[in-house]
Amino acid sequence: MFNFPTKIWVNSLAVGLLVFAVVFALYSRPLEPLSSLRYLGESAGRIVDRNMAFYEDYNETAGWEKSIHTFLFGSRKHVTQNAIAICRDVLGYFKRHPDESRSWVILNTRARLMILLAQSERWREFESIAVQMEANPEDDTVVGALRYSYGRAKYDRTLLELNYGVRLLPLGWSSQHVGFLVAERVGQHNRALFLKDMMLGNARDIRHKLRWVYMTVFLSIGVGMVVLVASGFFRRFKIWPDGVLQRPWPMTAGILIVLVSLPLALLLIAVLSMAEQYGFGQKLLSQWETPLFYMPMLALMYLLLLKPRGLGFRQGFGLGFRGMPVWQFPLLVLALLSVDWLGSTAIAFLGWQAGMDTSWVNSVHEPLLFGDNWDFASSGVDIVAWAPVFEELAYRGLVYVSLRSVFKASPAIIISALLFSFLHFYSLVGFLTVFWSGMVLAYSFERFRSLLPGMAVHALGNILFLMTVWLFYS
Repeated sequence: MFNFPTKIWVNSLAVGLLVFAVVFALYSRPLEPLSSLRYLGESAGRIVDRNMAFYEDYNETAGWEKSIHTFLFGSRKHVTQNAIAICRDVLGYFKRHPDESRSWVILNTRARLMILLAQSERWREFESIAVQMEANPEDDTVVGALRYSYGRAKYDRTLLELNYGVRLLPLGWSSQHVGFLVAERVGQHNRALFLKDMMLGNARDIRHKLRWVYMTVFLSIGVGMVVLVASGFFRRFKIWPDGVLQRPWPMTAGILIVLVSLPLALLLIAVLSMAEQYGFGQKLLSQWETPLFYMPMLALMYLLLLKPRGLGFRQGFGLGFRGMPVWQFPLLVLALLSVDWLGSTAIAFLGWQAGMDTSWVNSVHEPLLFGDNWDFASSGVDIVAWAPVFEELAYRGLVYVSLRSVFKASPAIIISALLFSFLHFYSLVGFLTVFWSGMVLAYSFERFRSLLPGMAVHALGNILFLMTVWLFYS
C-alpha cells in the first residue's frame, strides 16, 4: 500500500499549500465580475428587458400570484431598482474600460436606463443622461423619442424622426414599450394596439412559464417534506456499505493529490485551448472541459487512495444499487432536494429583504443566451451531467473524506461546505446558498455512504437553473 508522509511538518506544509492554493484561486479571479462576460451589454440588456417585460399589464395578475412573485424576487419597485443598477454597472464598467466599449452598446444601455428612470419617475436623472446624449445626432434622435413618449417634450419633431428614434432603440421590450407610447400619443391607434398586444402576449407567456417553474419547485419541496417526515427524517432509509468512510485516508494524502492534480489539469486545459485556436477539435473544450479538468485528480485518487485499499469508485463511493431497494432512491433524492431547495429559497428571500441580492452576473451563462444549438447542448451536458458527477467526487469524495480522517462528521461537513462555497464566491447571498447546498450534500454522503443521492440532487438543481435560463432569457 502507498504510504503518505505523516510527520507534523509535512502535514503543516500540505495544509499551508492548500490554503495558499485556495487564496490564489480566489484572488486570481477578475477583480470586476463584469469582465468575465464576453457580451456584457447584450447580456445585461437581455436580463433587463425580460425582467421588465414580465410586469406589462401586471394589474390583471391575481393577488395570490403577485404575492408569490414578491416572495421569489421582491416587489416590482425592487426589480426596477435592480434593473437600473444593472445598467449603471455596465455604463460604469465601460467608462473604466473604454477600449472594450462599443458606441451602439452604450446607446442601448443608456436608452434602457432612461426608460427605467422614466418608469420610476426619476426625472432629474432622466434629464441628466439626456443632456449627455444630445451631442451625438443619433443619440439625440433617441432622446427626442424618449422625451416625447413620456410627455417630457412637445411634438416638435416630425413623425419620421420619432419613428426613427424608436427604431434605434434595442429590440425587445424597450422598443415595443416606447413605440407603443409614441404611437398612442400621435394617434396611430392600430399600431399602438398591435404593440400593446405583442407586449401583453410576451408578458403572459413569461408569467405562464414562471408559474410552471415555481409550481414544480413548491410541489417538490412539499412532497419531499412529506417523505422526509414519513421516513422519520431519513431513519427508515437503508444505508449503502461504508466504503471509503470506514477508514478515511489521511488528510495529507487528499491535500497532496489536490496540489499535484491542479497544475496537471491547468496544463491539460491550456494545451487543448491552444489546439482549438489552431483549428483542432473545434468546440471540443466547451463540452469536455469539466471532465478533463477533474481527470488528473480522479486518476490520482484511484491509483494512490482507492486501489491500494482494494476499492474502485463504485465500491468506495457507493456508486451502485446492488442490495438497495429500487423505490428508496427517488424518495431519498426528493427528501434531500426539498431540504436543499427550501433552505436556498429562504436564504434568497432573506437576502433580498436585507438588500443583499445575488449578483446578476451569476444568472448569466452566455452560451445558453447567445449560442447556437451546439453551444446550448454542450453547455447543458456540462451543467447537468459533468458538473454534478465530478464536483461531488471532488468535494464530497476527496475533500470531505480527507477531512473525516481528522474531524468528526459535523465539523467536516461545515469545513467542506465552506471550501465549496468559497470557490463559488460571487456575492454573500450566493455564498450562503452554495454553503447550505454543500452542507446538505456532505450530510447526504455521511449519512448514506453514497455520492449518488448528492449527484442526483446536484443535477436537479442545475436542471432548474438550465430550464430557467432557457425559458426566460435564451
